Amino acid sequence: MAEKENEKLHYSENKITVDGKTPKDNSFRCSRYESRKSDCTAHYIKESVIDEVVLQSLRKVTAFAREHSEEFYNMAMSNGELEAKEQLKDNENLRSEYEARIAQLENAISTLYMDRVTGRVTPERGPMSIKWTEKRREAK
Repeated sequence: MAEKENEKLHYSENKITVDGKTPKDNSFRCSRYESRKSDCTAHYIKESVIDEVVLQSLRKVTAFAREHSEEFYNMAMSNGELEAKEQLKDNENLRSEYEARIAQLENAISTLYMDRVTGRVTPERGPMSIKWTEKRREAK
């Protein structure tokens, strides 16, 4: 069976110690095997291997940054600007959603007010308008 992409990994902490202090060979195991939801075999990756891969990658990046500092700076700035633009777009979308919701609430409050003034809503039903006022405050 082919491995699904983005499967979760379960952390397995080995209680056996090498020097009496640090656990030996902690690992991450496939969640599909761990939960027995598939015919997945017992595959895993040792924490020490992940540490080494990450350390090698950091060494490569820092070496590149030292040897090509201006290019590295430009790349980092470009990535930062791209992320900032994406965040700004997301925030603008959220703002639009919130403003639309506030407009809906204000319209509902106005309608309720007019209904109360014209007598279509009785004083007994008035406490409902308090909830709308609270929602409006929360929205702002």
